[in-house]
This record gives sequence, structure tokens and C-alpha cells, in this order.
Amino acid sequence: MEGNLKGNRKIWMPLLAFALFFGIWAAWVPLHHLWNVPDIIDGILGWGDLIWLGCGAFLLCWNRDRLPVRPKEMLCTAPKAKVFFPMLAVVLLYYLAADLLQNGEFYLNTEQNIATLVFLFLIVGLQEELLFRGYFLNALAAGMPERFANLLSAFFFALIHVPGWMRSGMAPLEIAATGGMILLLGLFFGWSFRKSGSIWTPVLLHTVWDVCSRLI
Repeated sequence: MEGNLKGNRKIWMPLLAFALFFGIWAAWVPLHHLWNVPDIIDGILGWGDLIWLGCGAFLLCWNRDRLPVRPKEMLCTAPKAKVFFPMLAVVLLYYLAADLLQNGEFYLNTEQNIATLVFLFLIVGLQEELLFRGYFLNALAAGMPERFANLLSAFFFALIHVPGWMRSGMAPLEIAATGGMILLLGLFFGWSFRKSGSIWTPVLLHTVWDVCSRLI
């Protein structure tokens, strides 16, 4: 009986944490636009980024002794080459193939400042991966099989984008299609975290994915 209670707690704690975070983020998205809150660093670091980083850091520290992969371990473990490089190749091949199919040739947007993009999306990748792979996937995996934990955390990852999509006026079908793509990306990043034990594997893959989305 006591074991069941502990197992249920391991599942309900991250579910409750996501519900609270979703509420905070769903409230922030319209308020940010209503109040026209300026960025801390224009175009690079905003208050919304601090919400993500702050929530991720708090949840990781608060639950550090209950996570299968401890924060210090995931932060101090380097990406495994046999995991990272094949997955990096998948990302690059996907964008090259999409570019070729869409434009009939390889096209690179040279108007973008690559250094700025890398810095910007490194922050985005870090804040999103710390929260959704470092905490949610990690915490859920303590109370259920890793595959189900990865699926549920990927679903959370897609769901958290919905308030922003709705605010931008996306149609329901477009939200569903984009959400499906984000779900697959969440599974991809989650798998990389599970296989490497390093948060830097999904962070770097996430960064490359976002940078490529602007350049190709």
C-alpha cells in the first residue's frame, strides 16, 4: 500500500507541476502583449525566458533527490558522441531535404546573424530542455516506464505552445498540425536525453534545430 502511494505521488507531482506552470504561462502570454513588456536584452532575452528558466531551476532543485537523473549528473555529463552525432545528422538531413523539396535547390538565408541566432536559440533550448526533459520527463520516469514518460512529457511540450499559437491567431487545424510536429520533436529530444543522460544533448540538438529553421 505504501509503495502504491509513493508511486502515485511520483506521477501526480509532475502532473500538478505542469498544471501550475501551464496556468502561469497561459496568463503571461496575453499579459505580456497587453502590457507591452520590453525584453531584458532586446530580441534575445525576455521576461518570459526567465519564467521558464526560473520554474525549471526551482523544480529541479526542489526535486533533486527524487529524480532518476540528478541535476548535477545531467549538467556535468557531456553528450555521448554515438547518440549526439547520428541525431545531429538526422536534423541536418531533414532540413536539407526540406529545403531541396521546397525550393528545388539548397538555399541559405545569409541575412541572419548566425552568432546572434546561436546565442538566442541556445537560451531557448536550455530553458525548454531543462524544464521538459530535465524535469518533466525525468520526474515522470520515476513513476512510469520511460517510453510513456517520454510520450507524456512530449505532449506537455506541445501543449505549452498552444497559448502562444492562439494569441497569434493560428487556426485550429494549423494548431493541431503544428502541435503534432512539436510532439514528435519532444519525443526526439526526450529520446536523446534518455540515451545520453546529459541535458546538453537535447539542448544542442534543440539549438541546431531552431537555428536551421531560420537559416534554411
